[in-house]
Amino acid sequence: MIVGQDWGGVPYFRKHQELEGPKNTTNETLRELIGLLGIDVGLPGNLARQGVVFFTNAVLCLKDGNLQAKVKSEWFENCGSFLRRQVEIVRPRLLVCLGERAFRSLAATFSFEPGKFRDAVEQSEGVMLPTGTRAFARYHCGRRIQNTHRPLAEQRRDWKRLARFL
Repeated sequence: MIVGQDWGGVPYFRKHQELEGPKNTTNETLRELIGLLGIDVGLPGNLARQGVVFFTNAVLCLKDGNLQAKVKSEWFENCGSFLRRQVEIVRPRLLVCLGERAFRSLAATFSFEPGKFRDAVEQSEGVMLPTGTRAFARYHCGRRIQNTHRPLAEQRRDWKRLARFL
C-alpha cells in the first residue's frame, strides 16, 4: 500500500479527463522505486496490473489550484478516519507513506509518535500497526524533494531496504 499526500488539483484532473496524466514524472519515478522491490505496477490505467499495489492518499479530496497548491492541515484531520479504515480493510503487509505529511497523518490516526521524519525514513524496521501492517516513511519522490531534501540515489537505497519485508 502506498499512501501519498493528496490527489492534486481539480484543473489537472479535468485536463486529463479524471485520470492520471500519462507523463507525470513523479509517477514515473514512483513506478521505478516500486520496481526496485520486484513489483511492476504498470502504467496508470493499465487494468492488467490491478491488485498489485493499493494507492491512496492521506487527503482524499481534490484541491482548488494546481498540483503544488497548498493543502490545509484540517484536511488531514478530516480524512484520518478514512485512511485508518482503508488500512484495516486492505490489510497490506507493507505500507509506504510518501512524504512527511502522509506519515504524520498515519501516525495520528494510529496513535503512534512519528518522531523526526528523517529518522523515520532511516529506521530499518518501520512501525508495526495494530493491523499487522509494517509502515514505513519515505521521502516524496517528486523532483522538488529530490532537489531539496533527498536525492533520487538515496531514495533508491531507502526503497531497496523494504524488499526484505515482502
